[in-house]
Amino acid sequence: MTEAEKLKQASDEIIDRIKQYKRGTDARLDRIEAWHGAPDAGGGPAGPNPFGNYKTPGARLIEAKDAFEMFARTRRVRLDIGAMWPSFEGKTLIDSAALGFSTPGILGAQRVEGIVPLARRRLTVRDLLRTKPVTAGQVDWIRELAFTNAASPQAEGGSKAESADTFIIASDKVHTIAHWIPLTKQALDDLPELRVFIDDVLIYGLKLKEELELLSGDNLGDHLHGLIPQATSYAGSYAAAGDTKLDRLRHAVLELEDGDEACTGFVLNPRDAHDIDLIKTEEGGVNKGSYVVGDPLGGTLLVKTYWRRPVVETNSITAGTFLAGDFGKALIADRMDATIDLSESHDDFFVKNKVAIRAEERMTLCVLRPSSFLTGSF
Repeated sequence: MTEAEKLKQASDEIIDRIKQYKRGTDARLDRIEAWHGAPDAGGGPAGPNPFGNYKTPGARLIEAKDAFEMFARTRRVRLDIGAMWPSFEGKTLIDSAALGFSTPGILGAQRVEGIVPLARRRLTVRDLLRTKPVTAGQVDWIRELAFTNAASPQAEGGSKAESADTFIIASDKVHTIAHWIPLTKQALDDLPELRVFIDDVLIYGLKLKEELELLSGDNLGDHLHGLIPQATSYAGSYAAAGDTKLDRLRHAVLELEDGDEACTGFVLNPRDAHDIDLIKTEEGGVNKGSYVVGDPLGGTLLVKTYWRRPVVETNSITAGTFLAGDFGKALIADRMDATIDLSESHDDFFVKNKVAIRAEERMTLCVLRPSSFLTGSF
């Protein structure tokens, strides 16, 4: 007997057994229909037949006879397994909206790496100033207080004129800027990028506060003595009716130059820089000419300048206020660069699996010559 004949004989035996199973199943269904009613009838004593035109598994397999015969010939068979089950009408469509991509859903979404931070201010004031590392908790510098210049042409053989110079010692203590945030160890262990993000946020917080202190620190308590509180107030000596904000900046430069000081730049709020950039000439009427300093098409200059002096725009200075001066006459003394520390030694953090992450820096601002700076309002 060939292999194909053996397979056909086996499939015939299977079909015979299925027929026997069908006969037994049909007998049981006859008893059910006697109670519930025939499939094509209106129903029995207990109401309509819930199964409709249901076919038994045996009947389904008998109808699959051709598939079994194909299997006997080719050893391949395709059975509609789903058709062996009672056919019920679907009432609810299952789609991606039903499954859901959100946290309660069962569909997995692909997550972009990292954490997107809030908008952050560009910090620029430190870059205007010189920096110097120090090793003590206080910084001193010697400032010339007054100079009496007696220089003059001298007669041959005569006594020379005597000049005088006096000095004072100025000083400022090193200030600490710091803050911290609590987290659980589990959060740090399970989300490694969180530690990097927290470190970055804490450092940014330090530098943001540092910039505000460098500009506006009021020298009260542990605050720095900032540039604006030490600057000379704008007198408006050359003010004229109808002056623009751009005019006032040029007047401020002249007031500094009147005191033999130089102006190496301006610090402005972006709103004031915006107003200056939109100033136009008046050919054809008010606000109808060409832009005076602004260039809406872009330009080749990498640094914005007003009156040939660089301009720093920052929200760290109040709108309507400007600072002009020689920024080489101020110095940032760095005692300790910004550092990040992590510890469980706080309150009950150890027993609660919590950690404290602290960011800290130590520095001070030395305004070597306050008369080098001038501030005012537009």
